[in-house]
Amino acid sequence: MTFNFAAAIAQRPSDTELPFALGRFSYRDNPEQRGAVIPDPAWASTHLVEVDLTQFAGFPPTGGKPAKHLWMHKQVAPVFIATMQEAVRRGLLSKLREYNGCYVPRHMGWTPGRPLSVHSWGAAIDFDANTNGYGVPLARMQIDQGLVRCMEECGWTWGGRWTGPYADGMHFQWSDPLPGTAVQPWQDAMARTAVPLKPVPVQPLRRQVKLSGKVVTGRFVVQSKTFATTIAVQADGSVWMRPATLAEQQGTVAPGSPVTGNSGRVTLQDQAGDWTPFAGRAVYRGLLLNLDAQTADLSITPA
Repeated sequence: MTFNFAAAIAQRPSDTELPFALGRFSYRDNPEQRGAVIPDPAWASTHLVEVDLTQFAGFPPTGGKPAKHLWMHKQVAPVFIATMQEAVRRGLLSKLREYNGCYVPRHMGWTPGRPLSVHSWGAAIDFDANTNGYGVPLARMQIDQGLVRCMEECGWTWGGRWTGPYADGMHFQWSDPLPGTAVQPWQDAMARTAVPLKPVPVQPLRRQVKLSGKVVTGRFVVQSKTFATTIAVQADGSVWMRPATLAEQQGTVAPGSPVTGNSGRVTLQDQAGDWTPFAGRAVYRGLLLNLDAQTADLSITPA
């Protein structure tokens, strides 16, 4: 199978078209981090897909640990996979120091009032942020220029071409180059080249959900000192948690199907009925949740 870069680049949106091309969504401010937002969970569940990063030899770590997966817009993921395969073919991924994020719903520059970042759509990715941060001039950027050229050839816009305080050497986004920025002769060169895609290997099952140390599947109710919570572990590995109904509290545990997938998605419902993606470590309805960013294992224990 061959990836058609020409078709992907022909359909690539401009910066202003991107919200319409990738899907507009409602959102609310994230009270836990200034400048961050929480998109409509219904949009996130239908527009984002999980990309397995272990298929790309040499993909850089994140936070000092191996990067296992990321969430990305479903329209952008195929070209990202093809781009990473091309970077592997050229031996470039090992030249990167760190992966710093893809789907990060927030305002530009983490500044409330500014437009949403392209990261909010899962259509941008950052590498080597420590040495290529906001405002670092092109001459001082330390990101590997071979990797930059590969990304640009594959159709990505590099923030390192932006100037002044907007220079962003860590940042690549799937949009047309911004008006007024320098466009290199090799930009979009892969549109003229047919590249065979390497087969993606099937990854072994690794995702586990543990309740007080015991691996669980299916749908069941957990009672803390104050709350009753329904937990549903789906066959694809995703986990959904919400307040339990009275009927559920009086019912029986439904074992369900064994987990056969590696989805790292964990989604929580609040008292208002809104569904919110979860990551990290927090207390939810009297339960301590700890989601391992590398393995996607979820630990649930009474708080």
